[in-house]
Amino acid sequence: NKNYETGEWRILPKSYLPEDNSELTEIEALYKHLVFALKYEGTRFLLKTARV
Repeated sequence: NKNYETGEWRILPKSYLPEDNSELTEIEALYKHLVFALKYEGTRFLLKTARV
């Protein structure tokens, strides 16, 4: 259950995975993944999406 980080990657334990199951609608799943990204990636996530 350790975090690993390299220059480009940040590997988190499975306990950090957002809930993702077949009972969620597509919008609910997207919301949970975006919340996860903002919570654990923060400004790096925003900068990457701004460049796309």
